Amino acid sequence: MISAIRKYFRENKEKAELRRQEELRQQHLARQRELDEQRQQQELREKVLAMLQEGVVPDLNVDIAVPFRLLKNERLILAIEDVGYAEVRTKREFQGRSAGASFRVMKGVSIRTGGSRGTPIERDVLTDRGSGIFAVSTKHVFFHGERSFRIPLAKIVSVQSTVSGEVEVVRDRASAQPEYFGAFNSESAEFIVQLIHLLPSVDFGRGDPNVQPVESYVLYGGDMGADDMLEQ
Repeated sequence: MISAIRKYFRENKEKAELRRQEELRQQHLARQRELDEQRQQQELREKVLAMLQEGVVPDLNVDIAVPFRLLKNERLILAIEDVGYAEVRTKREFQGRSAGASFRVMKGVSIRTGGSRGTPIERDVLTDRGSGIFAVSTKHVFFHGERSFRIPLAKIVSVQSTVSGEVEVVRDRASAQPEYFGAFNSESAEFIVQLIHLLPSVDFGRGDPNVQPVESYVLYGGDMGADDMLEQ
């Protein structure tokens, strides 16, 4: 009886060890696949940037219906759905406002004195504008959603990626406040930034540019709102 019990526990222990080893093997394979995909995507990003420098327009993620009206000889490079958009707006408030005091001087007649609007205080507020289609062409950055607009690449003063995966754009205008598109993963956000930096300096020649499809490059948008951007 005792030997049978020992055999039972020994077999269970061996089975548990085999299951643990299989789980570790599957984890290793999944991690290896992830690393291989990251390497392939990095190679593809480098290939795309090299194509642009040679005056060739890569065809990335433009298999969705886009509502943008392109200019003559302008070509889309990428278009991504479900990309969040938020902008910084300056709001003015008054602190220390006082309505003053009211005095009755005769029946049916009162006067108010000492009223004050207070001190004007300005603060920047990140405002969520929902999500929509984000696109980059050879000449513009586009967005179609609650607000639809295009930004000429030549009018972009600065562009950078944030630690939480948004693309921050500041354009040349009177109220130069940041606008945010996201959220992407950090590699994709940095890739979009590099595209926007590079494109204005590329000479695509006259007429329709040379467009070549690229094997595969997956870019996903995100539904991150303004509150999430602030928290990160």
